[in-house]
Amino acid sequence: MCDYVETLVEKVSAEQRLDHKQIIGAVCLVARALVWPLRWSWAGVSALLLVAVLLARLGSAHGNLRESGEGSGSNGSSSACTGICDEYKVSDGHERADGGYARLPSSKHIEWNSRMVSTVHALVVGFFCLYILWFDDAVNDDPVWGDPSLVKLNVAITCGYLLYDLVLLACNWSTMGDSFFVCHHLAALYAYGYVLTRGVLPYFANFRLISELSTPFVNQRWFFEALKYPRSHQMVVLNGLAMAVVFFLVRIAVMPSYWVSVFATFGTPAFERLGLGAQVAWITSCIALDILNTIWMYKITRGAYKVLMGTRGRKEKDAAECSDKKDHVNNHTD
Repeated sequence: MCDYVETLVEKVSAEQRLDHKQIIGAVCLVARALVWPLRWSWAGVSALLLVAVLLARLGSAHGNLRESGEGSGSNGSSSACTGICDEYKVSDGHERADGGYARLPSSKHIEWNSRMVSTVHALVVGFFCLYILWFDDAVNDDPVWGDPSLVKLNVAITCGYLLYDLVLLACNWSTMGDSFFVCHHLAALYAYGYVLTRGVLPYFANFRLISELSTPFVNQRWFFEALKYPRSHQMVVLNGLAMAVVFFLVRIAVMPSYWVSVFATFGTPAFERLGLGAQVAWITSCIALDILNTIWMYKITRGAYKVLMGTRGRKEKDAAECSDKKDHVNNHTD
């Protein structure tokens, strides 16, 4: 199975076209890995990494299509994910033609594709997390030792993505390297390893994944910057506000309720059964992730404040200029 995955990845990386049998085989392989009780095996990891690679190549294919001119007319219309790449108009009415995926440098292509994968992963995992929180009674009734079947599926998808992203960061450190992301990924993998191998702490592991719902807004902000949208553009401002609000709700506002649930387990027989290793991994990783989220929230708040103040200042300046024009009297006589 691993040899088959390796062959597919090599063909996709070399931009060779897959025939229908190989595509069907890849889909079946992924389905088999997800439907299987998800023992933490290299076959499962390879299948999840294959999904990430295929999604990344999908984004690149759209750019190549536009660049080669084959995408003209109705056949070349962009998908929802890449529609933002088209030419656009800024708020002052001037058309800009310097945007577009195909015109970005290759280093930006890599990060663009990576963020597309990140957005898809965040949506899948985030909504799956909400489903488990709302409907999985076994996990909610016993947060430490409840049935972890669905949670392990969600965590395995996340671990596959984190491994993919770590490899991508390592291979493109000069353009994409970020020590905060590396710390975040390693802390998450360290804690999730216990969930996958021992099936412990399913409620708490799943609860942490709700934070992924803010990721699409963060990625969208990067897309706007890559396409050189001005920060005063209405779409940029609205996305920035949505990003700040959602980030606060799913990463900061949930901290008190999460830690109340954590402290409630201290001293219980279920907590003692975990053992020192799992206890340390659980608590230390949560503290590290919350510190990182607080730092990121601070940066997002500063950025949102600057954008709002800048937009407000420009509006006041424009209003003052309009008022001056109305009040101006032309005293010049010929």
